[in-house]
Amino acid sequence: RCREGLKHVSAERIQSELFRLICGDRANRVLTDYPEVFAVILPETEDNINVKGITFTANALQKAPPTLPCRLAILLGRCPDQAETVLRRLKADNETIATVTTLLQANTLPLSTDPIILTHALHNLGEERLRLLLAVKQAESPEQADWEAINKALNRLLEGNPCYSTAQLQIGGKELLSLGFHGPAVGKGLNELLQQVMDGKISNDAAILQEVAATLPKE
Repeated sequence: RCREGLKHVSAERIQSELFRLICGDRANRVLTDYPEVFAVILPETEDNINVKGITFTANALQKAPPTLPCRLAILLGRCPDQAETVLRRLKADNETIATVTTLLQANTLPLSTDPIILTHALHNLGEERLRLLLAVKQAESPEQADWEAINKALNRLLEGNPCYSTAQLQIGGKELLSLGFHGPAVGKGLNELLQQVMDGKISNDAAILQEVAATLPKE
């Protein structure tokens, strides 16, 4: 009955209480029992969460680990284009905003036990955000894939120290400059080498990388 009064409460206070509630043990009940309250503090979700949507979101919230980025990505999953606006209005910190929006943008990313697919996912997201994305996808679609197998495949891949960033290549800009690369061609060359390594076409070996680099455009 007093929900309209929340419009006069500071964003910082709303944020503090909301974030605590959605990371709690009964986040699903909070959402299903008080949808009208959520409609006041998160008006962006009102048109996107019907009865069916509330049930889906509530179930996923309860299955997800109680980490803020995971729970927020699920809560805002039905209005992904407005997630950044919502989080900025709630005065969320920049890291939380960046992580949640990245998870929402990557939620359609295909994932499997294929090491090449996982290596590209690591390149796009980094290990921490990839693990968060796996947790979100598992909570939202537990039947869609064998998430346990995918997590195990990721662990095996990481144990082998895969190369998924140019910083991990066994050669760098200095070596490309010595081969005659100039300006932007240095970055393009490193990115091309990285793509070939991630695709399994060549190994991350300095001699092989220099040999392939010699065939790439130098300007």
